[in-house]
Amino acid sequence: MARRAYQALRNGEHLLLEAPTGSGKTMALIYPAVKSLTDQTTQKILFLTSKTTGAAAARDACRQIDPNGNLMRTVVITAKEKTCLVAGMPCDPARCQYANGYFDRIHHAVTDLLKLGNIGAEEIEAKALEHVVCPFELSLDAAVWADVIIADYNYVFDPVVRLQRFAERPDISLLIDESHQLAPRTRNMLSVTLHRSTVKTVLTEAIPQALLRRVRSIDRQFMSFKREHGATAEAVVPRPDALLRALGRFAEELLASEVSLDEFPGTRALAFDAFRWVRSDSWYDDQRFKFILRRTRSELTLRLLCLDPAPYLGEILKGFGGHVRFSGTVSPLDLYQDLHGQAGAPAERVGSPFSSNQLGVWIVDDVPTYWRQREQSLPALVDLVINVVTAKSGNYLVALPSYEYLRQFSEAFGVAAPEIELLVQEPAMTDEERERFLVRFADATVPVLGVAVMGGAFTESVDFSDSKLAGVICVGIGLPPPSLERGLIQAYFEESGRGREVAYDLPAMTRVLQAAGRILRSAEDRGVLCLVDARFKRREYQRFFPAHWQPAVLGAGQMAGALAQFWQRERVEEKTGSDY
Repeated sequence: MARRAYQALRNGEHLLLEAPTGSGKTMALIYPAVKSLTDQTTQKILFLTSKTTGAAAARDACRQIDPNGNLMRTVVITAKEKTCLVAGMPCDPARCQYANGYFDRIHHAVTDLLKLGNIGAEEIEAKALEHVVCPFELSLDAAVWADVIIADYNYVFDPVVRLQRFAERPDISLLIDESHQLAPRTRNMLSVTLHRSTVKTVLTEAIPQALLRRVRSIDRQFMSFKREHGATAEAVVPRPDALLRALGRFAEELLASEVSLDEFPGTRALAFDAFRWVRSDSWYDDQRFKFILRRTRSELTLRLLCLDPAPYLGEILKGFGGHVRFSGTVSPLDLYQDLHGQAGAPAERVGSPFSSNQLGVWIVDDVPTYWRQREQSLPALVDLVINVVTAKSGNYLVALPSYEYLRQFSEAFGVAAPEIELLVQEPAMTDEERERFLVRFADATVPVLGVAVMGGAFTESVDFSDSKLAGVICVGIGLPPPSLERGLIQAYFEESGRGREVAYDLPAMTRVLQAAGRILRSAEDRGVLCLVDARFKRREYQRFFPAHWQPAVLGAGQMAGALAQFWQRERVEEKTGSDY
């Protein structure tokens, strides 16, 4: 993996690399990337991630490469709202002491900060307080002098907030973590939404009359467009030119005024929306975008939906030097290359460090998980999970496709097996609550069963290595529900024969594979994976499976024997010190 990454960055290749979750991708890619800095063509490495856990792993890898911070500079860029030292304070030099006189103090602040070598949010905040400067701006100015910059996707791919100082730089190489998320994240960045409730809120604020007239014009145009095209609750509509012009005039008036947006939160929210709508002209085309109007009793929403971000991604990536997009779940490779605008570029799989003996994979095909059959099959599902978690003492995770199914299962399991401790994911958990969930796993003195939703905080980009999961049970394919937006995406990709694959199968199987990837995190790990749904037997889903999986199809009643045999083999290996 390291050798291939070094070759790609040295030669300016655009490489997609798949390697199993838990195989050490972060270090295996950052180390050769740092080595490539000795080449004259590469001056910086930008490590892009969509999760704070990915940023932490990247920074830790840099710390392991250079423990004392003497040989390379690493800077983590954290979102502005998370680093602001005075919550609610406007970014106005006349009012914020950290912005006032920033350029008089920034030179000494940056020089002092860079001495630390490996620089994260805590170090930036400490130096910002010491030198009385804005921490976010300090991180950006320090990043200019960094060897490795760790940041979120949006600082490169979001057309509105991307960092221009690092745009179109062939001397910068990219490492793009969790690349299975790149296309959907970019699709969201290129999509724009306007809610009438946001407009109505501004009408109640005491803003200047000239600005208020512009807001009233937006509201009139919005309602006129709704009367003309809002006959149904949700529909594809033509380009709303008059409304877009009204939004543009509002943006112009706002720029000309001296209104402090921090005094008017509704106006600030509308300003963000308006500027993004105005900017969307630069990336809109009538082939890859659709306008959707939604009408409910209490809300009216206009959305510009991006169907295919591939051409945009291709242009952005072309502006940099070599890059490696990597993930544990980017199969089929050719599909992801198309979605990333990289058709024809190299794509490879890294051999798995895990043997088939380490992971037992079973497809349980006689426990229906379709919505109408869930209540009837719930007792069989509970019995199956009890068999799995009692076959060997340890921590386990059950991943379900929705919170409602999660609630039904948790209640039924709690009644059937009250002696087994349950940790249940709740909707909209705070960072502190999520951290307590993970700590409880790691600190448990008795086996714990975690119950979570697929695609959530506990099934993707989270490391359970401290908890040593003995197994994961994925219940159902987890197909996203049909919607107008997914139907439009499916229709767009139908020309290539991949409509359903892109709109439904790909997001569903990504969630399943990410949940399954929580089991094996080291060469010593052993674990079991149960895929509960007969549809997992189909070829269109198995083509997403990793190469080291060797699934067997069993009924729920056969699982106890299969589990006993798997764990018996582990005990034999431990005694003999060799493979069974």
